[in-house]
Amino acid sequence: MKKEYLFLFLSALFFGSIHPIGKLLMTEITPLQFTLIRTSFAFLILSIGLLFSGEWKIIRKMKRDDVYICIILGIISFFLFQVLLSLALTKIPAAINSVLINSTIPISVLALTGIISHKKITKYSVFGVILGMLGMSLVVLKPEDLSLINMVGVAFALIAGLFWGINTFLITRVRKKYGTLPVLSISILSGAIVSFVFTLLLDGCSQLANASFNTKLLFLYIGFFATGIPLFLYYYSLKKLGAAKVSVSYYLAPIFAIIFSSIILQEPITYLLVVGTFLTLVGIGLVQKEKF
Repeated sequence: MKKEYLFLFLSALFFGSIHPIGKLLMTEITPLQFTLIRTSFAFLILSIGLLFSGEWKIIRKMKRDDVYICIILGIISFFLFQVLLSLALTKIPAAINSVLINSTIPISVLALTGIISHKKITKYSVFGVILGMLGMSLVVLKPEDLSLINMVGVAFALIAGLFWGINTFLITRVRKKYGTLPVLSISILSGAIVSFVFTLLLDGCSQLANASFNTKLLFLYIGFFATGIPLFLYYYSLKKLGAAKVSVSYYLAPIFAIIFSSIILQEPITYLLVVGTFLTLVGIGLVQKEKF
C-alpha cells in the first residue's frame, strides 16, 4: 500500500475528531479562541514543511495579485469557516455538524463550477445533490418527534461548508501555479492574523492562559493532531494521488466524527443519523463523478 493512502486515512481520522473535541473545548473557550488555536498551530506545521521542502522560495516569486487571492481565501476558509464551524458546535451535535459541513462542500463546488465555469452538470451530479439534500434533511431531524434541531446551528454549518467550497473552487488555479504548501501557508497565515486580531479585540486570551491542564492538552491535540498534521498529510496526498482519489476523505471524516462523538460525547447514533449520512455520502459519491 502506498504511504499516501495511509496518510489520507490518518488525515480523515484526525479531521473526524475535530468536531467532538471542539465541542468539548467550546465549554471553556470561545469560537474565536478555538479558531486562533487551530490556525496558529496549522501555520506552524506548514511552515516547517515549507522550510524543509525549500518551497518557501516560491513565495518570493508569486505575483502580487495571486498573493492577494491567497490572503482573501485564507480569511474565508481559515477564519470565517473556522468561526462558523465553532459556532455550529455550540448549537448542534458534533456528528451532525460534521455531516452537514462535509456534504455541503462538494455540492457548493459543483454549483460554482456550473455558475462560474459554465460547465455542464451531469444527471449523476443532479441526482447526487438531491440525495445529499435528502440525507441532510433527515440528519437535522430529532428521532423522537421528527422536529428540527437548532436551525441556527444548522445554518452556521451549511454556510461554513459553502465558504470552504468557495475556497476549494477558487484556490485551484493558484495552487496549480505555485504548489500547495506556499499557497496554503499564505492563506493560513492570513487567517491566523485575522483570528488573533479579533480574539484580542473581542474575547482576549485570558481564558486560554487560565485553562486547566487537561484543556491545554486538548489545545495541543486540536492544533497539532486534528489540524496542522492532518492538513499537511491531506495536501501531501492530494499532490501525489490527485483530487479524484483523495475525495474519499469526504466519506471517511463524517463516519469517524460520528464514531468519536458517540465515544467522547455519548451522542446517540440514531437511525435518522445513519440513514441520512448514508444518503448524503452516496450523493457526494455521485457529485464526485463530476470532474471539477
